[in-house]
Amino acid sequence: MLKEILDSQDLPLTHGRSVGIKQIASQLGVGDGVLRTTPCLSVLVERKQREIDLSLRQGKTKRTFTIGGVPHVNIGATPWSPEHQRAFDFSALIEPYGLKYAEKIGTAFYPGSHEAEIPESLLQQVAAFS
Repeated sequence: MLKEILDSQDLPLTHGRSVGIKQIASQLGVGDGVLRTTPCLSVLVERKQREIDLSLRQGKTKRTFTIGGVPHVNIGATPWSPEHQRAFDFSALIEPYGLKYAEKIGTAFYPGSHEAEIPESLLQQVAAFS
């Protein structure tokens, strides 16, 4: 039953980005501590959360943007900064301006998007694309 809830389109999210453990627990009729402490259940929840985190950090519109004449890898509207150990969230810009604009702002905001661990194959694609 938990796997079905986690795989459904109606997955309860907290703040639009975290698995709503309390809501899921109430749907299942158990306490939220059960989902957090039972190893096989917590693994399912953690996997789904990682999947959500990865999808939020990746750009969905284009692989690269040219900003100021420099190609940048699209890192999405919620770029993670290892230096600050946090994500910066520009997803509020999606509704008024669109996803592409929000991703471009997020990509431009993070200064490492043009130099951070970019696979060689992607750099070749960027060079060919330009």
